[in-house]
Amino acid sequence: MRLLQVLLLMASWLLVCCAHNLLAQTYNMSNNTVTSCAGTLYDSGGELGSYNNDEVFSFTICPTSFDECIALNFENLNTEIGSDFLFIYDGEDATGEPLTSSFSGTLTPGATFRSTAGCLTLVFESNEDATLGGFEITWVCEACGFLGDCPDGGTSPSNDACINALNLGTLPSPAECIGITGGDASPIIQTNLSNQCATAELPYAFITDCLDSGADMSSLAADVWYRFVLTGPQLEVQMTNGFPNANIGLWYDNGGGCGNLVALGCLVGDGNDLSGTFEPLNTNETYYLQVSGSNLNEQGTFDLTLKNTLDCNACIQEQSFTVSPPAINGEYLPGEEVTFCYTVSEYNQINTNWIHGVVPEFGSGWDLSTLTNIPATSCTIGSNEGVWSWYDTQITGSQNGSIVGPVGPGFFYESPAGPSALDPNNPGDNYGDPDVGQGVCSLEFCWTISVLQEIQTVEQEDLSITVETYSDSESGGYLPLSCQFDPNYQFFATANTCATCTTSYIELKVYLEAAYDLPTGEMSTHLRDNNLLPNQQPFNTAPWFYEGTEGVNAIPRKVVDWVLVELRNANDYNIIESVKPAFLLNDGNIIDVDNLNYVLSFDNIIVNEEYYILVRSRNHLATMSATPILFTGTSIASYDFTTAVSQAFGPNQQAQLAPEIAAQFTGDFDSNGVITLADFNKYTNEFGGINQYTNSDGNMDGSTTIQDFNAYFPNANLQGVNVIRY
Repeated sequence: MRLLQVLLLMASWLLVCCAHNLLAQTYNMSNNTVTSCAGTLYDSGGELGSYNNDEVFSFTICPTSFDECIALNFENLNTEIGSDFLFIYDGEDATGEPLTSSFSGTLTPGATFRSTAGCLTLVFESNEDATLGGFEITWVCEACGFLGDCPDGGTSPSNDACINALNLGTLPSPAECIGITGGDASPIIQTNLSNQCATAELPYAFITDCLDSGADMSSLAADVWYRFVLTGPQLEVQMTNGFPNANIGLWYDNGGGCGNLVALGCLVGDGNDLSGTFEPLNTNETYYLQVSGSNLNEQGTFDLTLKNTLDCNACIQEQSFTVSPPAINGEYLPGEEVTFCYTVSEYNQINTNWIHGVVPEFGSGWDLSTLTNIPATSCTIGSNEGVWSWYDTQITGSQNGSIVGPVGPGFFYESPAGPSALDPNNPGDNYGDPDVGQGVCSLEFCWTISVLQEIQTVEQEDLSITVETYSDSESGGYLPLSCQFDPNYQFFATANTCATCTTSYIELKVYLEAAYDLPTGEMSTHLRDNNLLPNQQPFNTAPWFYEGTEGVNAIPRKVVDWVLVELRNANDYNIIESVKPAFLLNDGNIIDVDNLNYVLSFDNIIVNEEYYILVRSRNHLATMSATPILFTGTSIASYDFTTAVSQAFGPNQQAQLAPEIAAQFTGDFDSNGVITLADFNKYTNEFGGINQYTNSDGNMDGSTTIQDFNAYFPNANLQGVNVIRY
């Protein structure tokens, strides 16, 4: 009996071992693509050898299932630092988003990188010098998750919404500046934070023109919120051990909490770590930090470090900015009047420089003809007392004008104190206001300005404001030059051309008859897999004549084809309210071209209005929703054409593939809304085409053959309803 137990245990061990070896194969670095959910990748020298000089290899790892992503783990890395590099890209080739800039040298085991929509690509490059031990990398497949799904079946985090932001308290105060030294503070470190299972509030708040990159924060994304009180004008933010392409937005509480936030800046990362410095900020005020991945799918844990500091090289030490009314979700309406006040309360007189100029610069959406201003009251009393005034002309400093150049229009200080004969109409030849922030008083500059009445551009007009400050050595008559590196205060907003409009979202699903495979329940991705899909939308010709320029650098995984989606007026469906191209995935979902979320977005849609949904493809009979769909602006709408033929407007407008499975009829090769002899003629003209992107390729296999005719023939003489016809 004991012998039998031992034999059974040995057999079990061998079964597990062998099964593992079957699943988790080993590979050496080469130009290769593998589809596997477990494996180990070594450098070209294998487990025990070294890589070679002058190598350039690209190795792509893809999951076995369309809804899985690759999770890659470094076991070790040892390459010639600064000479031999390993790159990781999110996608099937090196044109995808890089998950990190590069790896060179050594890496602590355990660093993990995850794809956001399937495959990862590793590129290794070595030079002609020394070679080292190389690397060992393992990987597994994980569920990608969509629309904020919780892979572990958990619940949303408590700080999923701004109103429930996690309170981190008051940050430690920075040390006072002694000359140009000091100004540091102890950081607060929060570990093992998470946006797992987080959802996106609608309307979704995000900030544009992020630091350094100039990119915008992603929308939608799985975001979580934190709040804290600042004690210094600079905030250093660092995210570590997180997820690729993280987004961090900083918001100022303008009074009233989440309903009255002012956007101050953002960071967008391209790796697992992200850091940046926000300045200048208001001290002793409440701020909110919004942290997310690049979409609803990107979820995980991260560590967060926050630290207040003083810039002891800056003259402006404390400043504040108030806005009334605040921008609702970062937007103002055409013609709306807004009052801004900028205050300087602490000023560090480096090289005895005094504050001399305050210049607000306005985005293109502001109506400068409506600008009115209230200059500050001078802090100086006595023989050197001057006056702050608004100057519509530019001012050039008399001592360093050739270096700084003319600045303005803006607020400038005119006083009788200066180095030589003074012109009372030219503040460029005198000194600044000496007693600001020196225990005497603060300066407050206010102005009122309106948004342009008519916003002509399609994109939302820029309503940002940047406040620049100048010392009397920059715009006045003093030497030596200082304060030229003071941070500018920035305010972000955009114009909304519709008082009741916002970005709205819909989960939309449709099948194409000839591309659908009943056993697998998916449509063919042959066109995409064989690089036949165009990177630019194909609807700029007859009969669509769509004028947009949407496109991508590479077609994502799971894409069947491009489609064109229209929103139609609920009271008169002949009126098109909005139209955009999108990607159709093999599971029927229609998604934005530039977003990995399983949703489709429409900008400037009137909230709480209903719209018909019309979906057009290149070679199937278009369908419109049987009923109009409500877009609330605060929730994601949903419509599924695939559940029944009755989901399409009008009788006999979809094919019944199986019980509860409906699809658009194939055969409308000229895309005009009816299937007639003209479609057969188009098929005849394109017959025999191999590896081509043609409309008469009804089953999406890249060739126009008898199979496409066989798919077309049963549908000949089908008539689309009038609304879909061209």
